[in-house]
Amino acid sequence: MPADVIHSARLRKGFTQEEAAEKAGISIRTYQRLEHGERDILEASMKTGLGLCAALGIDPLTLILDEERRAES
Repeated sequence: MPADVIHSARLRKGFTQEEAAEKAGISIRTYQRLEHGERDILEASMKTGLGLCAALGIDPLTLILDEERRAES
């Protein structure tokens, strides 16, 4: 699940949610919604998604392919 990938990446980087949000250029509340799965990262703007991936060192394809695999199951 993309939210799990985001959460794990933040922990690996040693960031707080606030730090991750700041580095991604998004509000803390938006970040929290993405990390908790309340908002789907695949429905976020490209700027938000790519900013988050850059800040956390996530390959954007990881989020997309993970979602596609879940849909196929």
